[in-house]
Amino acid sequence: MDLNPATDENRMEERSIHQIFSDSINEIGRKDSSLFSLSYGRHDRSRDPETGPGADNTSKMMESLKDTLKKMSEQLRHIKDIRDELNILMSIARFQRKVKTTLTLQESEIASFQAQIANRQANESTKQGEESVKQGKIVLVFTLITVWFLPLSFLTSLFALDVASFMKAPAWALYIIFLVPSIFLGSAVAYVWKTQIKGFLKTLRDKANGSSKGANQGTSTARPIPSKISSRKHKGGDEESGGSPSE
Repeated sequence: MDLNPATDENRMEERSIHQIFSDSINEIGRKDSSLFSLSYGRHDRSRDPETGPGADNTSKMMESLKDTLKKMSEQLRHIKDIRDELNILMSIARFQRKVKTTLTLQESEIASFQAQIANRQANESTKQGEESVKQGKIVLVFTLITVWFLPLSFLTSLFALDVASFMKAPAWALYIIFLVPSIFLGSAVAYVWKTQIKGFLKTLRDKANGSSKGANQGTSTARPIPSKISSRKHKGGDEESGGSPSE
């Protein structure tokens, strides 16, 4: 039997509250049953004529009854303590249940509030999207107007030049005037539509490769035909050459 108090404390810590109370109640029940059996045994012995009431027996019985009553009062005190502790635990459990219900209600309120915030944010994002679309349309209108007036401004500046002095300008000046903007315009177009240009070049490359493969296959299938024709011609020539002497 292990009498180490440390192990007993560890066992007490490992037990749950339900186990502790059930063990205490079972222990009180066992003690009550032993006290009842002891009191009934003494009552039977007092009724026995051999061990009946006497001076010595009466004093012993009174002392035993006092001990029994003392033990019963202790058991009643333990029972009252257990009842009080159980009532405290029941009140704590009710309070925890109330707290849990209030927490669930608060969580549901928080969830509904978050849903309202999400709806408001979605509405705001929708409004921002509509505003961005409107701004894009306005920018598109201004862009179209700018694109429309750009050649007009160019032509206006072109026709505003002095034709005589412009025609007397050297050729390299005209080359610079028209070549430099063309280079910048071409680079801008290539940068903007580089993906489309790459795709177009790839399709052209694929078509060229496919046509070359088809031509190679056509030449490979057409090669044996002349050999057959030439062999037929050779056979015909041999027959003619063989038949001429007989004539």
